[in-house]
Amino acid sequence: MKFITTWRLFLAACLIGAIIWLIEQRVEPSYRREVRPTVIPSLAQKVDYLMIDTRDFRVDLSCRNEQWYINRPIRGLADASEIDKVLGTLECLPVSKIITLRQMKERDLDLKSYGLTDPRIRMVFRAGINRHEMLIGSNSPIGDMVYVKYAHSDEVIATSSNILD
Repeated sequence: MKFITTWRLFLAACLIGAIIWLIEQRVEPSYRREVRPTVIPSLAQKVDYLMIDTRDFRVDLSCRNEQWYINRPIRGLADASEIDKVLGTLECLPVSKIITLRQMKERDLDLKSYGLTDPRIRMVFRAGINRHEMLIGSNSPIGDMVYVKYAHSDEVIATSSNILD
């Protein structure tokens, strides 16, 4: 191969590399994209207590030594995969809309309008010293969403009804 041919191939390879580099710089990496907010910001800490209270039953679960136990209504071992599924669903619930107290007053609505004065499900979970209580109310009239609210907050959140599965 002649020197001039090698030199042209080298320049072509450098040009193609530079073009690829420029394109990569314009594409925003996935780790820098805006992350859609979720109802529960993070369950990064290990959840060690979960209580689910519906109008018909209540179950208390606790995790000790990497094993889940049912504490109520009966005592026994719990299915860790089912609990992980519930916690995974909670962690991935997207925030579709946040309704503030001011917006509720402007619309002449209250918590009863969202099914949150007598919620159909009440969930309490604890991760370390952090305890959270979530109220799950009625389905939204439009779309496949349900209203939820943290007990300590005035805001109502519309989220996916996957939480009910």
